[in-house]
Parts: sequence; structure tokens; C-alpha cells
Amino acid sequence: MKMYELVGVFKELEAMEIDSETFQDTLDSIDWNEEFEQKADSMASLFKGLKYEAEAIKAEEKALAERRKAIENKADKLKRFMFDTFKLVNKDKVETARNKLVLRKNPPAIELANIDWYNDDYMEKIETVKLDKAKLKEDLKAGIEIEGARLVQGERLDIK
Repeated sequence: MKMYELVGVFKELEAMEIDSETFQDTLDSIDWNEEFEQKADSMASLFKGLKYEAEAIKAEEKALAERRKAIENKADKLKRFMFDTFKLVNKDKVETARNKLVLRKNPPAIELANIDWYNDDYMEKIETVKLDKAKLKEDLKAGIEIEGARLVQGERLDIK
């Protein structure tokens, strides 16, 4: 039987409103507990396999990200080297069959040397508001009633 079939049998028996001894005898007669434990064990093994696979993919993503970053850095260094070379030899344009390299001016940018002179006219105030969940939880545990908030105790299944 598949897990969903085992659950279906259990629900059907529950719906019959039979006494607990008959309920248990019926489950025992079809080896329900054994099958349930076997299916749960198989599902736990599948779960672990999926978690390990996800971890392996995560590790590979990290390795690929590091490799990508190294290649990007290498490309940036090469571009800086070409820029410096163009400046050194007073070239502002090179055009070949495959590439076109042109030195261009960047748009004007602000360069700040000393932060002490800043005036409030140039300052932008950014405010962030964040819910302090730790304090909220502490107050709720202390018995303080807070409208729209309550402590809930969930459940989880640990698989080891």
C-alpha cells in the first residue's frame, strides 16, 4: 500500500466510529502499523537524499559563483590594463574587423574629499522602521495583551 492509501484506511476507520479496541484490531489485521512505519522510513530516506542533493547543488553554486567572480575580476583587470595602455600611448580609438575600442568621457560625477563641510541641504534623511519581534515575543510571554499579535506554538517533523 502507498502512504496515501494507508492514511485513507485510517480515516475510513475513524469515520466508522468504532470502539478503540476494534479500531486497533482492524489496523493490526492488515499490518497497518508495520506498513506505515516502512513507508515513513522510506519517505524519511527520500527526504534525506533530497536534502543532501540540495546541499551538493548549493556547494556547486558557491564554487561556480567564486569561479564567475574570479573570471569577472580577470576581465576587469584586462580592461583597466587596456585603458591604461590607451592613455599611455595617446590612443583614443582602435577599430578592427572584430572589435571597436574607444576612449570616452564619463558623465560628470561628484568627488568628495572632506565630509566635514557637508551642509544639511545636501543630506537626505533615510529612516527605517523594523518590527522588534524579540521584544514583542518577550512581552507576549510576560502576559501583555497586544492587539493583532499572539503567541502560537507550531509543530514540526524532525528527520535525523
